[in-house]
Amino acid sequence: MDPRLLRAARRGDFAGLEALLLGAAAAAAPNQVAIDVVVVHHHGAAAAPGQQAPEAAPVPHLLDAAATTPQGDSALHVVAASGDGEGFLRCARAIYRHAARLLDRPSASGGGGDTPLHRAARAGNAAMVGCLLDMARQEEEELAGGTGGSRVAEVLEKRNARQETALHDAVRLGDEQLVRHLMSVHPRLARVPAPGGGMSPLYLAVSLRHDRIAEALHQQGGDEVSYSGPAGQTALHAAVLRSAEMTEKILEWNKGLAGEADASSSTALHFAAASPENNPETDSSSLLRRCLRSPSSHGRRTPTQLLLEADPSLPFRPDGDGEYPIHVAAAAGNLRLVALLLDEHCCPECAGLRDARGRTFLHVAADRGRQEVVGFAADDKRAVAASILNAQDDDGNTALHLAVVAGDLGSFWCLLRNREVRLDLANNDGLTPVDLSRSTVPAGLYYKTVNLD
Repeated sequence: MDPRLLRAARRGDFAGLEALLLGAAAAAAPNQVAIDVVVVHHHGAAAAPGQQAPEAAPVPHLLDAAATTPQGDSALHVVAASGDGEGFLRCARAIYRHAARLLDRPSASGGGGDTPLHRAARAGNAAMVGCLLDMARQEEEELAGGTGGSRVAEVLEKRNARQETALHDAVRLGDEQLVRHLMSVHPRLARVPAPGGGMSPLYLAVSLRHDRIAEALHQQGGDEVSYSGPAGQTALHAAVLRSAEMTEKILEWNKGLAGEADASSSTALHFAAASPENNPETDSSSLLRRCLRSPSSHGRRTPTQLLLEADPSLPFRPDGDGEYPIHVAAAAGNLRLVALLLDEHCCPECAGLRDARGRTFLHVAADRGRQEVVGFAADDKRAVAASILNAQDDDGNTALHLAVVAGDLGSFWCLLRNREVRLDLANNDGLTPVDLSRSTVPAGLYYKTVNLD
């Protein structure tokens, strides 16, 4: 790109830019007179019956296909991203007047495939966004006797290399007014991309905690709004990691999302399980258990409670690795969810669920050193919890075996103080927890058994 053109575009210098373009146009066609007339082009569209297609004005070499920045941006990209004052708007109109094809031309690979509209929205240049859409709207009105009809939608739905529209940029910026403007122009814009096609504007708004924007997208997009997220996720997967309020709203809008899994077969409950919800300190008291199993002190339900109400079958759905939500919760140290799932009013049967390696949640907690979860299970006097204290996995290991191997003294003592835990069970290698403990004694040290009687 000519450095003079680049400088004028960045500064919004209309007089300088127009002089450059008119001079280049005159040099390209010396026998033609440059006049200030807007000529609208629509590539691939035929003229209306009885009308003659407008003759294309000569394109100044300053705006030809090779006239880009090192990042692959055209002059219209530069102007759109640089400002939205009157000077910038006049520059944009002048560039469009000479090269209408630049309106939705994507930048080269270095520029991420953005159109000028992407750049304007990303910069928060609302007036420039309106100017660019006016150009598209003018094409709709003037082409084919006013029956073009889809040019504005076409420009708005253009996606860049990340499969995002200008609406994504407005959402990411957190500009609610710009989001509402784009949605008012094209109410179906929030449906892009379709499910499985990438990250939707709604997913992006939820993940960035832009709750008001998420509500605006649903309000203006209605039933056609896309909930799609990356890797097969939905907006609900993002909501459970953010807040109970947004989780509740998403479920109100589309309750069926509760049962949808991502590319790894993880449901939103798996995601919630992996995120500890303000876990309290380890305490085996019945008071702690009652607190864990009850709603929050303010009467507001947690995301996990909302999910379980929406779909009670979620605790019994494994992910792609064969892990159930209770296994994920145990691995993450999410004691609140473990206690909630084991509550007699929820699904105490979860205690016996085995993952792909034959492990219960107690095995997982002992292996990961989650002392609070191990202590909770070891102190639980109910039969459902007692039944897994000596459960063996596919390798024959009990939770005590795994605690010894992990060298987790806290989990070891939590298990050992329960008289139901057996020390004589051998794994598939014929080793008991006591045998394993001997093998972990550092070289040069020894121990002896003491009779406490």
